[in-house]
Amino acid sequence: MPVLRSAVEAEIVSALQRPPERSSSDPHFRVLKEAFFQGAELHFEPLFPSSDNRFRIIELSVQEMKIEKGGPTQYQLAIPLASVESALRDGREYTVTLRGRIQWISSKGSYKLFSSPPIDVMGVPKLSSPGDKDAEKLRQKLEEKGYYSQWNQKSDVRSDGYEVAYDDDGKYFRCEDRIRPGSVEILVARRPGRF
Repeated sequence: MPVLRSAVEAEIVSALQRPPERSSSDPHFRVLKEAFFQGAELHFEPLFPSSDNRFRIIELSVQEMKIEKGGPTQYQLAIPLASVESALRDGREYTVTLRGRIQWISSKGSYKLFSSPPIDVMGVPKLSSPGDKDAEKLRQKLEEKGYYSQWNQKSDVRSDGYEVAYDDDGKYFRCEDRIRPGSVEILVARRPGRF
């Protein structure tokens, strides 16, 4: 009898420690389920960089969804449903707003979910400068993957095919006031031949 009692107590403790599960009565879960069964693309927000935020749900449970972005390279990402702020349908469009953000990680060439929300239009900055050891580490990783990187003025971030370079912590490098008061430079990267 003590073994049975221990097992029951362990199950109760485990159930109390789990986050609440979404049920089919949750309107956000119903929208996700509908999109999943239709094979529809959903717009996920916020996402950085914010170029194409469309994903499809390839697996869905009451605790988590696995999403995928198609194209030449397949990207998959698991999203706990506790991270979903809202899921809405407007006509044929589905939009999922997250607590936190989906972030591109430049050196890994993949997306990752971060619980912290964006701070500005490029995501989450970290103050740096050319020659900073963390910025140089990222530049080296990118070079090994065949990327060019450099510091661009904020106004020229996306010129000549460059994109903001995001570090493994999901933040981008930002240098202020180096050239003149009020100037802002961002570490950017691009693949050779991409203009």
